[in-house]
Amino acid sequence: MQNPWLRKTIKVIGLIGFSISIIAITFNILRDIYGPDQKKILERLKREFAKIDRLANTSIVSEHYITAIDKTSIEITYSTPCTDEEIQDYYDGELKRNGWVLVGQRKIYDWGRDLGGKVVTYNKLDLVVGIQYSGDRKGYGWAYSIYIKPKR
Repeated sequence: MQNPWLRKTIKVIGLIGFSISIIAITFNILRDIYGPDQKKILERLKREFAKIDRLANTSIVSEHYITAIDKTSIEITYSTPCTDEEIQDYYDGELKRNGWVLVGQRKIYDWGRDLGGKVVTYNKLDLVVGIQYSGDRKGYGWAYSIYIKPKR
């Protein structure tokens, strides 16, 4: 029969080992998610986004910079009195001037309702830019948003 003190010591050592393992695993996961590679990707996205001149007569509503595996991206939302057509004409020329290629366009719905919103997507090398137009939702305080992210 084993000594009770020895049994408790073995349990404590096992618990400490288990805790260290959990901490190490968590550290490795967080390092991968928020590590230097994602920061480099975000810096590249910022440089590419900065090359796109903003449409005149707009103001920024919100900015989101996300750094995480498979989610690293930038999205900036704007308000403007310009129509969707004026916005699309401007950015179509601006993006093509910067080497972006139109990929497609699709309608978006708000809880199943078609309010005239759409997303127009462009590619350049291994990056994607999308411009989402609010359509009839301009009353919500935004007219369009631009996002940039790596292709997945």
